Amino acid sequence: MTRSVRALWLLLLNFALGMVIWGAFMFYMEQGVYDSRMGTYIRPEDGQRSPFASIPHSFWFVIVTATTTGYGDMVPLTDAGRMFAGLCMVYSLCVLALPIGVIGSNFDAVWQEFDNEKRKERQSKRKAELMAREIIECLDPLSSSRRLMVEVLHCPPVPGNNDIFLGQAEVTLDLEPSMFTPVDKKLRCHLIENRAKSNRSVTGYLDIEYSWSPRQPSKSSVEMEGALRVTVVEAKGLACIDWKDSGQPDACVQLTLWPRSPSICDASMEPQVLRSRVILDNSNPAWNQTFVVDFVWSHDGITAKRESRRVLIDSFVGNTKLDGTGSMRDILSQEGDAGRIRRSVEELKEVRAMLPDFERDVARLRTVKDGIMREMDMNGSNTDDAIMRRLGLKRPSTVGARISPSASALFSNANTLGWPASPGSSGNSTRSESSFDACPELPNTVTDFHARTLR
Repeated sequence: MTRSVRALWLLLLNFALGMVIWGAFMFYMEQGVYDSRMGTYIRPEDGQRSPFASIPHSFWFVIVTATTTGYGDMVPLTDAGRMFAGLCMVYSLCVLALPIGVIGSNFDAVWQEFDNEKRKERQSKRKAELMAREIIECLDPLSSSRRLMVEVLHCPPVPGNNDIFLGQAEVTLDLEPSMFTPVDKKLRCHLIENRAKSNRSVTGYLDIEYSWSPRQPSKSSVEMEGALRVTVVEAKGLACIDWKDSGQPDACVQLTLWPRSPSICDASMEPQVLRSRVILDNSNPAWNQTFVVDFVWSHDGITAKRESRRVLIDSFVGNTKLDGTGSMRDILSQEGDAGRIRRSVEELKEVRAMLPDFERDVARLRTVKDGIMREMDMNGSNTDDAIMRRLGLKRPSTVGARISPSASALFSNANTLGWPASPGSSGNSTRSESSFDACPELPNTVTDFHARTLR
């Protein structure tokens, strides 16, 4: 709406101007002759009362004509009136249609942006789901064995692959390798849409049953083994999308499972796809069809899957050195998940243990600075004498010597350390009353000065 405000104002302005101008024209062309006895205008063409009794009365004719409604309750009879009515129609088509076109184009642009945002949201949600699934598979590869993807398709009896998506559902099977108790369950799966497969809404639900019969592993390398029986019972309320008169679909169900562990070579998993028979022209099909799938998951395949994910993560780590103990890749590969957690906890503990030392050093520096400033205020001494006394140094008696460059720079820049400059100090590199070069106790570098101050 904000993009079309100017166009709306232009539309209202043109419409208001058109009502005033064309209403005035139609009144003067169609008003007829005023009858004082009847107190109204009479048109001589038909001898009837003129509907164009005033300019405001003519506004109704302009509105009806400009909007192409044409009720026929107000009709011009004179040639001039018909001419101006035609001009009013052309005016409405040329002037009023332009801002309407702008509003329509803005609406289309906003709608396209809305569609793009919804599509990006669906893509982001899909990527988040895939990422979460990959993380779960990395931590627990056996989670793939518990997945059952169910899709309902419209399969028309025509040559070629013309399947149309009717809805899907994802089921988490109750399969645990450590439990050898049979499982029997009945599920009602409400179908959800997938805009990547079909850009239409989805209705209905699907009833399925499954039973899990675990077996003792035939080999020591087998993690989980058993037989899964899945029965596709029926569906209700499927969408009517067929071209037939009834519109009811030719429905079938497609099941996707992962009954085999990942490959030891490349850690890839091959899904097994099962498809039910097609029931023609029915929105509530009943299949009652059973599938039996043997599951075998091995330790080696699960380990290969975990290692593949670890290699993928390791490729982003790089070869950054850590404290000379080797690269991050070597540490991660040697320590594993538990080792990385322990190392992080130990580093955090070390940092927390060092914080009190840092606080004491800062407090000591503040104490030293405050003591020097108090001593200067009490004794009225300059900055050089205060620093010398604080460091426990003696001023040499030699007069007229030059200050060393390092000491001169140190004392002339005392303000940068938070100390006030000595009275009368001009920051020159010479002093007439002392020789700092002759004093071996005076630090000649800024580093030595800070070291003595900290001690």
